[in-house]
Amino acid sequence: AKVTGDLEITGVLTYEDVTNVDSVGVITARSGVLVGSGITLSPDGDVFAVGVGTFSGGAKIGDNTTFSDAGYLTTTEGITIENSQPGLLLSDTGANPDFIIQNRDGSFAIRDTTNAANRFFVNMANGNVTMTGTAVATAFEDSNGIGINTANVRTGILDVAGIATFRNNTLVG
Repeated sequence: AKVTGDLEITGVLTYEDVTNVDSVGVITARSGVLVGSGITLSPDGDVFAVGVGTFSGGAKIGDNTTFSDAGYLTTTEGITIENSQPGLLLSDTGANPDFIIQNRDGSFAIRDTTNAANRFFVNMANGNVTMTGTAVATAFEDSNGIGINTANVRTGILDVAGIATFRNNTLVG
């Protein structure tokens, strides 16, 4: 039935009596409003949705987290990723390698997933640091103040202040 003008009901209008509300303007509801099969609007303004949400102008989650239109996540509270080997995958859409920053069984790794190689690895058992590739720095210093000036390493001169330990054959002279 279509009603034009005022509608007066004597008695009770039940939920079962109303199967479809087509409204232009404001809907006032005593409890939540269910839209379709997956979105509920609560009386306090919260939106609960099942499935994929598409937003224009970005999205704000709570008071501290936003997603921009460009896809950037901004948070003032930190990010927690939990599973058996949590990681953050940095996937390059070009032809460059992809990387994952990962907790691998308690050790810290920056891993080149394209070439299946650890590029930087801190072993949790002994604290050893392994790097693949060339380390470029001006100096390294340990906790005792013993340093290596790497500016000369590339020219064939290694300046060591303190004790030097070599693992394999060493040519001196």
